[in-house]
Amino acid sequence: MTHQPSAGRFRRAATEFVLIVTGVSVALGAQSLWDFGQDREAEREYLSQLQSDLAENQRRLQDALELEEQQAAAGAAALNALAAGAEIPADSAQAWLMERRGLFYSDPRPITGTFSALVETGDLRLIRDSEKRNAIISYLAQIGADKTEFDRFVDDHLFALRIIRAAGSAPAQSWGSLGDSAVRAYLAVPTDPAVPTALEHIITAAEVRQVYLGRMLEATRETAEALAGR
Repeated sequence: MTHQPSAGRFRRAATEFVLIVTGVSVALGAQSLWDFGQDREAEREYLSQLQSDLAENQRRLQDALELEEQQAAAGAAALNALAAGAEIPADSAQAWLMERRGLFYSDPRPITGTFSALVETGDLRLIRDSEKRNAIISYLAQIGADKTEFDRFVDDHLFALRIIRAAGSAPAQSWGSLGDSAVRAYLAVPTDPAVPTALEHIITAAEVRQVYLGRMLEATRETAEALAGR
């Protein structure tokens, strides 16, 4: 004769099963809530760091834009002085080239490490808002493209400076007090046609760099606004 389990044993087994399932469900739910909390904390940290980087980028790009404006103006002043054909006093040249940044170009180096990390590691998924995700991707792409073009016109600037140095290789007594051979060469030979031509290239390169700096600055501000939105 087959032994049949009692109703009491069925109830106890059912109760134990329910308790086990409930325990597992509670544990999974708690883990899910913990994971959710961790993800939200990571999201907040990422967004905070991105805003910090964007604020620093705005400062760097604005400083760079001001320097490029000074450089272009200094180059134009030097070019006008050469065109006038008058002797250029050393103190005037020094003011144009050093105080007014005629020999300089900017190097803003926008910070994009956090943007890149989000995309490359897959943590971009932590940013729940699709518009913010798109803003991050778009910013990274635009800054990269604009900085590449910006650097091309830095190369133009350096090429023009090499021409000026070569043209001014002959000694120039009135420039001796300036000390730096590159500065002496900058306006030392107004009769050499290579110098004004090189100056024109320097001015043009500075103006183009201003365009790209303006684009990067606008993108930085727009991205900061997009990431600040709800």
